[in-house]
Amino acid sequence: MAVWHTSNSGEDSVGGFGGSTVDPVAKSSFTVQTPWTAEKVFAYMADLTNLPLWDPGVHKVTQIGGSEPGLDAAFEVTVDGFSGPMTLTYVVTSFVRPERFRVKAEHDLLASNDETAIVSNDDGCTVTYSAELILAQSVGITDDAFSKTFEILASRAAHGLAEAIEGSVSQRRPS
Repeated sequence: MAVWHTSNSGEDSVGGFGGSTVDPVAKSSFTVQTPWTAEKVFAYMADLTNLPLWDPGVHKVTQIGGSEPGLDAAFEVTVDGFSGPMTLTYVVTSFVRPERFRVKAEHDLLASNDETAIVSNDDGCTVTYSAELILAQSVGITDDAFSKTFEILASRAAHGLAEAIEGSVSQRRPS
C-alpha cells in the first residue's frame, strides 16, 4: 500500500537552499507498506545507487564519497532536469540504521532535501519517503507548474518503489 501526498503549502521545511529556512517550492511524501524487513528496505534505499531501479526520473547514480552508505557517503545523481539531464551531488546528513536517513543536494538551480523513514510492523514495514525542492533561481516556469511537475515525478517514484520492494500502491492523495 502506498499513500502519496504532495504539497507546496509552505509548511516547515527540513532545510533550505544553503542552509536557509526558505519554504520549498514543491514537497512530496509517499508511504509504502512492504513485506520486506526494515533492515532489508533500509539497506536497499540507503544505497542510492539503487535509485534508478525504482525512480524513473533518475538516470544514473555514482557513489563518490564513502565506501558504503552512511554519514560519510556522497552520490552524484543524474536526473531529468529543466532542459536535459542535471547532476546533483547528494550528501548523507543523517543515518540511523534501520530507522531513517536524510540526504541533501545543492545545485546552482535548486536544493533538494530527502528523508526516508522506516517503521517495522506485523506485515513487514512501512516506508515513508519525503522530498522537497527549493529553487535557487528562476527557471522560467511558475512555482505552481513546477509543483505540478514534481507531483507527476513523485507519483512515478511511489509506484516504482512499491514495485521494487514488493509493496503495492493502493491510494494516492495530492493536495
